[in-house]
Amino acid sequence: MPTLEEQLVESSRALTDLIVADIGSNQYQFDRIMELMYRDEYPLSMRAAWVAFLVGDKHPEVVKPHVKKLVTMLHAVKVEGVKRSALKMLERNTHLLSEDEFGMLADLAFSW
Repeated sequence: MPTLEEQLVESSRALTDLIVADIGSNQYQFDRIMELMYRDEYPLSMRAAWVAFLVGDKHPEVVKPHVKKLVTMLHAVKVEGVKRSALKMLERNTHLLSEDEFGMLADLAFSW
């Protein structure tokens, strides 16, 4: 079976949907895709971020352990696709954000 990195070589929607279905609500698999996203390496991280967003959209509970890191890593992200997907994940899960995290996002929004 190909690794996640090998699967993310191609960016077709069909392959992305297969990866999303394979991960499902499996926290370990989601954590692995998030680690690829956190690398901030184009195009791998961008593709991983898209998969992470789609999985998180279907299974929001898997995003919860990553909220703090998503907020704190955004200021340093270089890959635009990673920024977009991370922000979408946070936007869909605002109920998980603390007041401090909201403040950090507001500061970030004004500095971009």
